[in-house]
Amino acid sequence: MLKKYRFAVFCSITLFMVSCITEEEKVKKDLLSTFSLPDEFQIELFAAEPLIADPVDMEVDENGRVYVVEMHGYPLDTEGSGKIKILKDTNGDGYPDESITFADNLILPTSIMRWKNGLLVTDAPDVIYLEDTNGDDIADIRKVVLTGFARSNPQHNLNSPLYALSLIHI
Repeated sequence: MLKKYRFAVFCSITLFMVSCITEEEKVKKDLLSTFSLPDEFQIELFAAEPLIADPVDMEVDENGRVYVVEMHGYPLDTEGSGKIKILKDTNGDGYPDESITFADNLILPTSIMRWKNGLLVTDAPDVIYLEDTNGDDIADIRKVVLTGFARSNPQHNLNSPLYALSLIHI
């Protein structure tokens, strides 16, 4: 009798979990259908929770690694909850199924840019250089390369670095 009861509870929990997953996927698809796009474009979900949360910027490096900036403390929580995560596709389906925390304890990270062998991260009052030197996908170099930016208003603050050629005509 106890075996039958355990099996029934197990089946109920499994069905509940499957229905939750199905409902979650349905909600995600419903949200995507609310976007209005020209006919020649399409939209699809690339990554969502639990892989990432509160994303504000993304960068893809020359090796196909996807770096995502998470700013959990928006707008003015300065407890250091910001992170940079690497999203990985381990099963080859073209979508990430694993995330690794590349760097954490960031205050209000707003943006990243690939630079040299690492990343520049805008995290007022600083621009920080992060680099993984031993190949474990975790930054082991963390240097402030520029400082002095205000933390007053994240929307009007330090963000969106761009590596480009300067075209100055004299």
